Amino acid sequence: MHPTSVAAPGPFAGTAQSESPPSTSPTTTVPYSVALLNPPTLAELGLSLVRHPTKRRPVLELLPNDEDEEDTGVRLEEGTPLDAEEEERLAKARHNVAQAFLTTLFPDVGLYAMSANYASFAVGSLAAPRVGRKFGVKWGMVGGSASLALFVAALGSSLAPLLIICSLLAGFGMGCLWINQGVWMSRVGKKAGGHLTGYFTGLFFSIANVNGILGNIIALIILLRNGSTDLVIRLMACIAVTGSLILAIADPMTEDSPSSTPQPDLSDDEISDFEEDIADEEAPQASSLSLWEEVKGMVGIAARWETLTLVPYIIHQGSAGSFAYGIIPSLLDGTGTERSSH
Repeated sequence: MHPTSVAAPGPFAGTAQSESPPSTSPTTTVPYSVALLNPPTLAELGLSLVRHPTKRRPVLELLPNDEDEEDTGVRLEEGTPLDAEEEERLAKARHNVAQAFLTTLFPDVGLYAMSANYASFAVGSLAAPRVGRKFGVKWGMVGGSASLALFVAALGSSLAPLLIICSLLAGFGMGCLWINQGVWMSRVGKKAGGHLTGYFTGLFFSIANVNGILGNIIALIILLRNGSTDLVIRLMACIAVTGSLILAIADPMTEDSPSSTPQPDLSDDEISDFEEDIADEEAPQASSLSLWEEVKGMVGIAARWETLTLVPYIIHQGSAGSFAYGIIPSLLDGTGTERSSH
């Protein structure tokens, strides 16, 4: 058996720790956690990003070794298909599939880009209500979906700083898109009379999940027909841009949009009294609250017992998502620590 050869992922991956003769035997992958024992410092990462543009891996090949017919191992050589999900009618631009391949296309900075994406998503979620009030929920969604299109397009670049910046923008934009689409969907349900809210919500999530399946099927067809990864990226970026354009011509669904709910016949005096009662009972407008007051209100809601019971589920969902999108693709693609053996 040949000596073990360890190559840690990250900006400094590829430095040989030991020399061993080439082997034609199948390559096995050891746990990815071993490769995380000695991560680079943030200073080292910054210097690496400035001095060396990241290397983007080419297309995935799930092919047997043609040079050696006796080799029955399946080679996972470099890269995977990409996906960007179009918003369709309900403006849902999901980038879950695209981010799943960050660590395979960019084994050096993929995890850092994903971390930047998640961090800015939290900020974007907090800022989303203000964005919606200032520009309207529709334009908040349009801006968010446009940032996702930039993120997908950046996957075709070899510039690590550009990838990090676009990941930050995409996370912030996704927060704005996610929160404002909830408001938009609520107004759609109210405009339809209120009794179809469940239908619109179900349709929304159906389109979102179908888009992920269709996107992967399109990418797989292109790659199986010897298409390039760059072609997949360009196509998915075009789909994302198309989704943004669809959002731009959508109904803005302002709060004063007319409702189809039948209104009772009231006299002018009854209408006047009704409006006065509503004005007296009206709560302070959210737009009059400062950012600090909004944050305090959010903390107050988070501290309630009903919310605290959801904390384990929230932690599980976030951890599982991060592991699925960041670690599992690296293990399947063999970009983690490898060893050679007979």
